[in-house]
Amino acid sequence: MRRTLSVLVAVSIAPAAFAQAENPPGEYDSYVPTTELSTTAETPPDTALVRRLFTLAFTEPCNAAIDGGYGGSEPQVFDLSYKGSYDEPDAAERKFRLYQFNCNGGAYNFSSVFYGWDELDGLQPISLPAPSVMPTYDEAAGDGDGKLTRLELTGMTASFLATNAEVDTKTGTITSTAYWRGIGDASSTGVWSLADGEYRLVTYDVDASYDGEVNQIRVFDRSQPEVVALPD
Repeated sequence: MRRTLSVLVAVSIAPAAFAQAENPPGEYDSYVPTTELSTTAETPPDTALVRRLFTLAFTEPCNAAIDGGYGGSEPQVFDLSYKGSYDEPDAAERKFRLYQFNCNGGAYNFSSVFYGWDELDGLQPISLPAPSVMPTYDEAAGDGDGKLTRLELTGMTASFLATNAEVDTKTGTITSTAYWRGIGDASSTGVWSLADGEYRLVTYDVDASYDGEVNQIRVFDRSQPEVVALPD
């Protein structure tokens, strides 16, 4: 998940991004962020540098926060740790730093972007996987307002934007709930946990009914590991 990045966001994690060079603001074809502080395998990068990388990579989708709206683009920073699944039992926990940036918003949804740093892979934007669903409604009542008759799981997708996201400060777990309309009777909620320095989807719930009530259906559940059946 963390290693399959778009060309746009790959700009923000290229080694050249940490070079010391002077570039006039706005010349994005040759722009390299500058800072007197650098990052090493043992030390998280300076937050000011991470903010500049976020600004460069997410200029368009997060223009509202970058321009000073929605609280601006200064991130919340969470210092976390995790036990590597391949580490020796007596090995120390690994350090992980999570940065949550404000992005954009509307009437009842607000988006965030996350960056993560650990001692193994350095700094990367975090892409959160989620199921793609296709609801079907009773056509007699009108699409979107009729009775939900079918909810089809069509595949998986991923996004760098998390809607109405909250972070558990102790575990680093990210919870995101997108409201499909303002009263909240239709929505989708995902939970992602930190494991081995990356974020893995744990559960995903969908309420596609538009019936005035909150009644989510769990469409994905890996709260307990699932053993894959091997061929004979």
